[in-house]
Amino acid sequence: MKTDVFYFSGTGNCLITAKKIAENTGGTLKSIAVAVKTVKVETDAQKIVIVFPVYAWGPPVMVRRFVRKIADIRNKKVYVVTTFGGSPGATEDFILKDIEKKGGKIAAGLGLKMPGNCITLYGAWPEGKQNKFFERFQDRIKVVSDYIVQDKEGLHERSNPFINLVFSGLIYKAFISGLPNSDKKFRSTDKCTSCGICSRICPAENIELMGGKPRWMGSCEQCMACIQWCPEEAIQHGKKTVKRKRYRHPEITLQDMYEQSGK
Repeated sequence: MKTDVFYFSGTGNCLITAKKIAENTGGTLKSIAVAVKTVKVETDAQKIVIVFPVYAWGPPVMVRRFVRKIADIRNKKVYVVTTFGGSPGATEDFILKDIEKKGGKIAAGLGLKMPGNCITLYGAWPEGKQNKFFERFQDRIKVVSDYIVQDKEGLHERSNPFINLVFSGLIYKAFISGLPNSDKKFRSTDKCTSCGICSRICPAENIELMGGKPRWMGSCEQCMACIQWCPEEAIQHGKKTVKRKRYRHPEITLQDMYEQSGK
């Protein structure tokens, strides 16, 4: 069965996950950020794997837009794979609602716990702690891949009802409502060398260079790719990120991230 593995990633956690799934299933790796630019997402794959991070106990807005554009999804076998630092909440349920409106369903919802990287709340975890997660990842990604290869169905990994109601309900809704103004706290410092990496790496094409300096345009996904991948750590979000350590998955390169954005 032909498989397409679509991904959205800010720090590389989901990109390495999608890469491994594509390798293990013989699937084709495809960028959600590129696919969502089309009027309709056409694919002749019978099986679709959608890989993305959990943001505030819910899915990135771009991922939901992408799902709504998938053509003939009722005839596709869909697997949702999320990465998260804490818990998934009811993230899959939001995608399920979008898919059901198009007459489709989700075969399974699977998750992988990865090093947390929400820099607006905390800095990157110590390297030793990260490595423990990377070690567990090797076993977990095989389990997830085998589940997909064997066409299994029925596993839907969610958090407990309280987290689903409070976090995926209230906090996620607040996160979504705040997105239009969420990039107003970004700024570049005197360390900026006008390299343009932030603009090239942004999957939402939300950053323009004005006089060689980044300017955020109000369509942020809060993936934090710009702040995490800036080689000079010249991008800040408010005042709290100044002393916080950045995070990037060690197996993912800058070129990998450019390819996600189609640049």
